[in-house]
Amino acid sequence: WTLLPVVVAVLLENFAEATRKEHEKTEVAKLEKSKGPTLHHSLDPLIHKLATFETRADLSRRINALYQALDTDGSNVLSYQEMFEGLQQLGYHLPPEDFAVITGNSEHCNAEGELTSTSF
Repeated sequence: WTLLPVVVAVLLENFAEATRKEHEKTEVAKLEKSKGPTLHHSLDPLIHKLATFETRADLSRRINALYQALDTDGSNVLSYQEMFEGLQQLGYHLPPEDFAVITGNSEHCNAEGELTSTSF
C-alpha cells in the first residue's frame, strides 16, 4: 500500500503531460489553418491583396490601377518585359513560367504576345 500514492502520482503526471501535448497540437493546427492558403506562385501575395476587395467596383479600380502602373510606356498593352519590370518595381518577381500561367500560355495575349487591358 505504500507504493499506491507514488503510482497514482506518476499516472496523474503522465496524464497531465499527455493532455498538455494534445492541447499544443490543437493550437498548432489552429494556427496552421488560420494562416490561409499556401502560396504556389510568385504573384500570390499580390493576388491576395487584390482579393481583399469590398465591392466589384473596388476590385475593378484596383485591377485598373495595377494595369496602369505596369503600363509604363502608355501603349495600352503589357509585354512580358514591361510586366516583369513593373512588378519588380512593386517588389514582386515574375518568372516566365508565371507569366505563362497568367496568360493561359499566351491564349489571352494579342498576336505580339502582349496583354491588353481587357484581357488583363
